This record gives sequence, structure tokens and C-alpha cells, in this order.
Amino acid sequence: MRRLFMTIILFLALFTPSAPVHAQSSTAPLVTTDIAPVQSLVAMVMGDLGAPALILPANASPHSHSMRPSEARALARAQLVVWIGPELTPWLSGMLERLAQGARILTLRDVPGTTVMALRAGPDLGNRIADHTDPHMWLDPENAALWLDAIAQALADLDPENAAAYHANAAVGRAAVLAAEDRARALLAPIKGMPILMDHDWVQYFQARFDLNVIGALADSEDTRPAPGRLLTLARLVSRIDGTLCILAEPPVNVNLFRPVLGNIQATITEADPIGAGLAPGAGLYPALITGLAQSIASCAPAQ
Repeated sequence: MRRLFMTIILFLALFTPSAPVHAQSSTAPLVTTDIAPVQSLVAMVMGDLGAPALILPANASPHSHSMRPSEARALARAQLVVWIGPELTPWLSGMLERLAQGARILTLRDVPGTTVMALRAGPDLGNRIADHTDPHMWLDPENAALWLDAIAQALADLDPENAAAYHANAAVGRAAVLAAEDRARALLAPIKGMPILMDHDWVQYFQARFDLNVIGALADSEDTRPAPGRLLTLARLVSRIDGTLCILAEPPVNVNLFRPVLGNIQATITEADPIGAGLAPGAGLYPALITGLAQSIASCAPAQ
């Protein structure tokens, strides 16, 4: 059955008429990306030479998305595919083998110098799962700045005529990413040291880059619900807080999940979107994502 499904997807990818595409240089490669933040980085590098396609809609889960024919077409026609890696989108690995056999694949996780962390587990996130990688590595802007050069080189290899433009665009993009990092750091200064409780653990890279005080998470992933024993451990952790707790959760926030651990502690709940679902797509999305996350977390700061 799965083989039949893949055959149908491949047929639709290759023979269904395409929607109109953006104007593109005659030599610029057709590029497909996995998630909106990666699409934004590629758009920075391509500039006016082309518009990268996006496989994963902004409102879809990276971990369990079912590919649509239009997304399969983009993958089948791609000359370059840029993605985080199989830890984030395990379903995409097989699709790359079947639909993108002629494309160059740039796996950002494997770019030399990329900060890669093991998944954390447990209520206080104190345990490391050594053989599993935390896939949210785009939330470290230093990774994004590094990846821009790798994207530029991949494009230049496929399109030598525009190599200088790709590298120049990458330099401009890197400056924009690092400026967003500086703005985020300034925004987060008022909450330095404030305890933060997560819905699930997606903030590790952002936390490490900006030195946030994350004390725990209700669940290790978005696909699991908090167990009673975990809630009890978190309630004990929270009870020792002297001051305000910041609760950080992906939208839509389910406040009831946090009630068993709060007790009499004063808490501020804020929504934060790690993938940019509410942002306009394109080159500006990634810097806006980093500063937007910082603004969301900074909103926990007590009013002056």
C-alpha cells in the first residue's frame, strides 16, 4: 500500500501542471526547503535571482506532516534541497530518496561548525539522550549565520555565473542575522535569571545562546502529555521559586496543563512560535523570528 501511495505521489509530482512561479534567473537552480526559517535563509542568499520553494506549510508539524502533491512536485523538480536533517522531518528522508534523486542535498545539521546538541529529557531537562539530536538548531542564530555561507557555496557550485552574487547576499544576510541576535539579547536583558517553564522542550538552542534560565518542561516533545509523576516533580521545583515564573508555550496555549504545577506561584504565560507560522515568508522571516521570540519571552518581565 505504501509503495502504491508513493507511486501516485511521484506521478502527481511529475505530471500535474504547476502553478505560476516567481521570476528566476535562467541559470539559478530550482531550490526546495523544508521549513520556513530555512526558506528565509535561502531567500536571503538567492536575492532577486530566484525564490525557494517550501515543503512544510507554516501551520504543519515538522514531525508528522503528510506531503501534498504540490509539495512533492517542488521536491521532484528541485536541483537543490536545503533541509535541517532527518531528526526534524523523518518522513522527508524517504521522499528525498524517491523524488529528489537528481538533486543536490544540503543537510544543514552536517555543515561543519554547526552547534548540535543532544535531546534533553526529564522534568528538569537534566538528562541527555546521547544518541538523539535536538533538531531545533535553527533557533541558534550563530548556526543560521554559518549556514548562509554553506547555502551560498551550494548555489554557486550549481550556478557559477552568479557565484559572486550569492556570496555577497550571504554576507548581507549574515549581518542581518547577527543584528537580530543583538536586538534579541537587548530585549532579553530584563528577564535574565527569571525561571522559565516550557510546554515541551524546543528552546534549548535559543536558551544556550541567550543564557535563559529554563527550569523544566511539562513534556519532552509535543507528541506526549505530562505524566502525573512528572507534574509532581515540577510542582516541587516550582514551589521553591522566589518571584515570578515565566511560562513559555507554543500556540495555542493550554493553560490547564500548567495548573497542577503552579500552586500559589505567580506566573506569566506567553506564547512563542519557534517556526515563524505567523510571519510573512521570505528573507525577512528569520530575523523577525529571532527578535519575535525574544519579545515574547521578554513580555514576562514585571511591569516597571
